[in-house]
Amino acid sequence: MGLSLTNWAEQKKLPVKKLVGELDYNIMRTPNTALTERELEYCINDLLVMYHGLKEYREKYAHVNKIPLTQTGEIRLEVQDILSTEWRWRKKQAVLIPGTLADYNLLMSGFFGGDVHANYKLANKLLHWVTSGDFTSSYPWAMVVEMYPLGKFKKVEVNREFYMRNSDYSYLITFEMTGIVSKLDNTFLSRSRCTEVLLYRDENGHLLPDQIDNGRIIRAMYIKATFTNIDFEMLQDFYDYKDLTILDFRV
Repeated sequence: MGLSLTNWAEQKKLPVKKLVGELDYNIMRTPNTALTERELEYCINDLLVMYHGLKEYREKYAHVNKIPLTQTGEIRLEVQDILSTEWRWRKKQAVLIPGTLADYNLLMSGFFGGDVHANYKLANKLLHWVTSGDFTSSYPWAMVVEMYPLGKFKKVEVNREFYMRNSDYSYLITFEMTGIVSKLDNTFLSRSRCTEVLLYRDENGHLLPDQIDNGRIIRAMYIKATFTNIDFEMLQDFYDYKDLTILDFRV
């Protein structure tokens, strides 16, 4: 998984190897195109590598539908197995279970999924100068390198700035914000992520334009929300605002 057929056969020490350089991919072929004996061997070896590789995975995971689809999926299953069978880890997990419905709802309100969105000023346009990039093994790398909180959130009433500046702590902040406006064309704050949103209206009560971009807030009179420290710091990077009032703060 995540390997070329050549590397898959070599790293897993499969009984067959992929043939290299035997097939010219520049030739147009159809199901009726006759293949040379060498070309047939090339195709057959590709299938044999996949057969033996998948056979090993089937033996390891007992059933085809249990085989993880990615390398990350393999790691996730191993971690889940450790966390579910070793008592010292189960004990640590048990501490994290919300004790009340209010605690659970607070944690759920602070949950933020992945950000997938278009720049509304470029939507429905054909762009020719676009590039893209991807991180190899970003998920396990982040698990090893980044810091993550482990423990229950505790309410803090004083000296909140200390925790907000200290990377040893994570925090969960419930706040009100007025006069919010995006600094950038590509907004990230979803209206659905806020428990309350008030938009600007004219004297007749009609909503003014250019406030919401397909569910994302461009500007708003007032919002109320619960964020983790990561999302709250992003909010301040992406938006300007007039006033901020902290309603609840936990570290």
